[in-house]
Amino acid sequence: MKLILVVLCCTALTIIGLFAAYAAIWGAWYRLPRGADEVIDMRKSQHDSPRYVVFCAALANNQLGFPGHAYVVWTADKNCDFKRADSIGFVPRYADVIVPSLYKFVPGILVSASRDNWRNLDKLTVIVDPTTFEKSRKLCDNWNQSDFQTGVRDCCAFTKLIAKDIGLKTPGKSYIYPQDYISRLKLLNRQLKIAPLSI
Repeated sequence: MKLILVVLCCTALTIIGLFAAYAAIWGAWYRLPRGADEVIDMRKSQHDSPRYVVFCAALANNQLGFPGHAYVVWTADKNCDFKRADSIGFVPRYADVIVPSLYKFVPGILVSASRDNWRNLDKLTVIVDPTTFEKSRKLCDNWNQSDFQTGVRDCCAFTKLIAKDIGLKTPGKSYIYPQDYISRLKLLNRQLKIAPLSI
């Protein structure tokens, strides 16, 4: 009996220690400066009026910043104030369904995202023509908000929908932190970088 208790205590302490180490590593890693902001011009003609679709990730709007949040900003102003920009992200509808969303679908909701999610911001700005801009913005109207599941149909999945619609290559991996998603999105599309236009 004593041996069983010792094994259980050691197991519990190991799990707690691993969790604490993971939390410490996560807390440090995702607060390091992110990669440089990047700009890709997807317009077919420089004569098209520029519109900006910006793919963003930042620490989440809570004290710990966990687990981060990805969202999309639409703007006609390259110098827009991100805290007031037209932005959309997909999140659980209620705070008490965040943990259950790790293993099942829960109610979700599209929200204005940039105002509270800008700490340690990383972003990829894509310049598009007005038609592409409006088409991508309208995708929000058809997004099914009833089903949110972390790693399956979450903020990264919503961001991926918009990115694919405007012609970007997107990461295929599920269960990816938002900050890592944007880093990989930038890496996958780096070859699309054209000599900078006047933006």
